[in-house]
Amino acid sequence: MDIELMVERNAIEELAKKVLGHHTFPPFLFVEDKYNRLVLGMSENNHPIGMAYGVIEHGADTLFLHFIYIKKEYRTCKNVKALLNSIFIEAINTKNVRGAVWKFISDDNNIEINSRIQLLTKIPYCSVRDIHSSKQFRVNTKNFSHLQQFKIFNPKLWMEKGYYVLRLSECNVELVDKMHNKGNSPFDKRNKNNLHIDEYNSFVFARDNMQEPMGWIVCSLICKNEITIRHFFMYETERAKIIAHSFAAYVLSTIALSFDYLWFDVTKGNRQMEMIVNNYFAPIIDKKSINYSLNIDFVQVC
Repeated sequence: MDIELMVERNAIEELAKKVLGHHTFPPFLFVEDKYNRLVLGMSENNHPIGMAYGVIEHGADTLFLHFIYIKKEYRTCKNVKALLNSIFIEAINTKNVRGAVWKFISDDNNIEINSRIQLLTKIPYCSVRDIHSSKQFRVNTKNFSHLQQFKIFNPKLWMEKGYYVLRLSECNVELVDKMHNKGNSPFDKRNKNNLHIDEYNSFVFARDNMQEPMGWIVCSLICKNEITIRHFFMYETERAKIIAHSFAAYVLSTIALSFDYLWFDVTKGNRQMEMIVNNYFAPIIDKKSINYSLNIDFVQVC
């Protein structure tokens, strides 16, 4: 087996065609310039049989491993371990990373999760710290008309009450700094599970002439017609007010103009997001999955 680092986009897309039958990749792999991409191809006798890819944010020490695949007829434990080890070693040697977050989607299958953990125990320098999971729900944005029956659906009320809505890409440094200080903030670099923020399609709710943030809806792109809401947070002073619903309604209406599908990422214990999904979106959910993040420390590399 040969494993090769792939650098050029054309070569990566050609590899994907041969291994996967398509060359569709998440936007962050090629579009978002704040990430270093890491793509490896696996072949046997010059015949492509597998690939793995992930990204590392500039200046960060964590590899986000998003994809690893080997054709079924070559999918042995030995080959999977070799490809996994190779992308980790490449990240360590070239980017000085200290750990990885292995992200994957699955049903609630403990056998699959345990098999991945067991595989990592065979790589001496890998230590599995913990695993996070969240439920994902997809809605077709053309069905957002369902929301208009609720009295709280008032996308423009915040305009009348002296609030402001900004795209994250429009926020100044001072405003973002104020949001850093909130617990589990997606803007906090110490939170290693928060990457791939699409700043143009993420929104901040503010008052006092855009000087005080009151909440946010943070999104990530999946592909050109699908987007995920990763974080929805309102400060306690605004949380019970109908104005918070107006902010959410405005953002959803804006998203519907550009995307065919919206995903909700609901982590365990996020009662606000659970309430929104259960109370308003349950009848129009068309797909469900569970998103896992397996957190790995690199303790020693020989």
